[in-house]
Amino acid sequence: MEAKKISKSVLKRLPGYLAYLKNMPENAPTHISATALANALGMGEVQVRKDLAMVSDGGRPKIGYLREALIEDVRLMQETLTNCDQIDAEMQSLADELSILAGLLRKCIEQNASTALDQTDYADRYESLMRRYDSASKRLRELDKQKEERTNKATLIGGFLFELMERDQPLEEFDDHLWLVTIDKVIAHHDGRIVFKFQSGLEVAA
Repeated sequence: MEAKKISKSVLKRLPGYLAYLKNMPENAPTHISATALANALGMGEVQVRKDLAMVSDGGRPKIGYLREALIEDVRLMQETLTNCDQIDAEMQSLADELSILAGLLRKCIEQNASTALDQTDYADRYESLMRRYDSASKRLRELDKQKEERTNKATLIGGFLFELMERDQPLEEFDDHLWLVTIDKVIAHHDGRIVFKFQSGLEVAA
């Protein structure tokens, strides 16, 4: 799946979609529409429709999404947005290239210091090596930033939440750590009302 630009708010909602889809009864329809999903989760239909369009292209008018295919698309989107294997491989290749270029630069300087080289030729060679070194260094910094962004997305999208949502057995006791990663914020109003806002966007007033 091609990587897409997905906002943090969408990423936060994906685990909620996955949880609902996976916990639907066995005799539930094989297809589900954005409207049905929005109603079930108490969310806006337009928002859900946009979110699903970012994740899957399997939606069909008046039919909706094949439920199992949509579950797989959500998982695949998580993998696409957070996997760093290709980035790691390119970073390692660039690190090796930088090591070689550093050696060539050092050798170039040493030769110029010990041998009467044509200074024009020396300058051209040195500048060529430095351009390659600077280019590789810039690319390495870009990849490092990309990796950091993907790592942050992996945390945000809830690698831990996805694991939780896919458990076969329900939790039977309160887990404060799970509560902390599930909740986004708690708002206490002057009239005594407390609103719990979850990572999925769901709000519950108490």
